[in-house]
Amino acid sequence: MAAVSILGLTALSSAPANAAAAAGCTLTIEPVVGASTYRVTVGCTDGNVTTFKLYGSDWGPDDFIIHIWGSSSEILGDHLNEDIGARDEIYAKAYFKTPAGATGTRNTNRVDGYFGCVIDPVC
Repeated sequence: MAAVSILGLTALSSAPANAAAAAGCTLTIEPVVGASTYRVTVGCTDGNVTTFKLYGSDWGPDDFIIHIWGSSSEILGDHLNEDIGARDEIYAKAYFKTPAGATGTRNTNRVDGYFGCVIDPVC
């Protein structure tokens, strides 16, 4: 996918870590101290997240970033850098299972920030 960053973190997300949920699911992206990675977590009020896909929100088709199994993972900032040289707008499509055993899919809130260092002038 993206190259491994050796330059480190460009900037912190401009959105609060616990932004308002969209349709019952919330995405948080928080920097890991001392690393060029971010802890990405999705939670849904309707059930347990089994997997999620990250996307970059754009004018045309949204950019697929990565598919994560489980509800949380540590991801290189360069993977989240979907708009090189500009602010990144990230959201997740969450897949979850309800306590009754039914499955569901919902999009999360969007988290905006400057992630990664691939060709970015801010680095």
